[in-house]
Order: sequence, then C-alpha cells, then structure tokens
Amino acid sequence: MNYNDLVVKYFNEFHNTPFPYENYKLDYLKDLVNKLYVVKCDKLSFRNDCIQVINHFHKSLWDAHKYNRLSPHQAWYDNELLIRCIENRLKYKGDNLTPIDIRSGFTISMIAPKVSIFRPYIAKYLINKYLKEFDTIFDPCMGYSGRLLGCISLNKYYIGQDINPLTVLESINLCKQLDITYINLSVKNSLGSFGEYDSLFTCPPYGEKENWNQDIEVLTADEWIDNCLKNYKCKKYLFVVDKTTKYKNYIVEELTSKSHFSGNTEYVILI
Repeated sequence: MNYNDLVVKYFNEFHNTPFPYENYKLDYLKDLVNKLYVVKCDKLSFRNDCIQVINHFHKSLWDAHKYNRLSPHQAWYDNELLIRCIENRLKYKGDNLTPIDIRSGFTISMIAPKVSIFRPYIAKYLINKYLKEFDTIFDPCMGYSGRLLGCISLNKYYIGQDINPLTVLESINLCKQLDITYINLSVKNSLGSFGEYDSLFTCPPYGEKENWNQDIEVLTADEWIDNCLKNYKCKKYLFVVDKTTKYKNYIVEELTSKSHFSGNTEYVILI
C-alpha cells in the first residue's frame, strides 16, 4: 500500500473513533504508586512511571491548551490536523499506527501538544532534599496530582488546592481509588486565599504558554511567588519555575530535561 493510501486508510480508521484516553487496571496503577514509595530519591530522576496514573485519572488534561494551539482532544476531531498528524507519524514511526501513536504525535509534532505534567519522582526528590524536616506540604496550585503523589510517597501530609473544580474532583477520585487518605484537597483561588502552613511547594501556572482551562489572572512566575509569600505564612517555600528575575539569588538547583525538539531548564527556588 502506498503512502497516500495509508494516510486515507488511517484517517478512515481513526476519524470516527472516540479520543483514546488511557485506561489501566487498578492493580497496575496501585503497583506504580507502591513502587514510587520504595524507590530511593537521593538523586534527580526524570522517570515517567507514574505518568500513567495521572493520565488515567486526569482525563481533563487532554482538553488543556499549550502555546494557544488546540488541545489534543480537540485536534483528534479536527480532520485537517488529524491528517497532518497521521502523515507525520507515517514518516517517522512507520505504517503500524495505533490511536495512542496518533495522540502522542500531536505533542511530538507540536500540532496540538499536551500540557506539562509535574513528574511525581521529581516531586519526591525535591521534597526529600529541601523540605525533609516537615510533615506537612501545602500546594496552592496542585494541578494534576504530580506533587501530590511525590508528597504522599514520603508519608507526608499533602494539603492541595486548585481553582479548577474538575481537576480537584479528578484528584479526589485518584486518591479514593488508590486508597490515599493522608491528604486534604479543596477548590480555592490561591490569589484570594490565605493560611499558615509548615512548608509550601508548588509550580505556579505562570504566563500564557499553557492554559489548563482555568479562569485565572495571568501572572509572571515572580508575581506568583510574590503572592504566595504574601498570602501564606510558611517556614519554607519551594517553587519550580522556568524563569525569574527577582528571585535569582534563591535558585538552589536547575532541572534540565530534553524533549524531541529542544532542552528545557527549570529553576528550583528555595526561600
């Protein structure tokens, strides 16, 4: 079968099928989380083992947008973008494509990229290294449960909040299904909430490069840090951001990872 025929074949096969969400057996997901508990965190790891847990429970992340492009879920039902992605995958992956290959291709080819997810193994490493003395971790911008999983794997109490009710509901369901009880999750706007906690750890939704379908004010990373320092009284604050001007002297570590097209560096700020 020639290239054009393959494009038509896969388009006819995929364009009338539902979006390929990830669904795993509960025992498999529990095994992934149990592994997170036991793996040592004395060095930085970009392991993706628990990303399947997040993808399984947080279906809404596929509706989020990056760089003002369509979300992967929207692109799946856009015939033109679906064809572009099929063409791209045939060139680089071969002619044995699955729905997951196409969904991943939206991100790989930057046609409709998936938003970033905070890796649980990185969260575990950072908490263990910089907030080890605290039993409670507060996260004012909890997002898709990456820091939650890293926190509970160290047997620390996680207090998380987010402005997006659906995201919080998905996190609550994740914890319920995986028997995670050492948590307190709520729907709150961190720009208008206040509190006192042992420690704070977050990666704020700064800038406009990613949109998690949350109706929030657009702030820079430094403005988000300012807000957290003003609204929450904590003994230590830990932030992960990709740029800062005001808090350069508080950078304690750089996290550098590589994607298909370029490298990405984020800065760990400890106050």
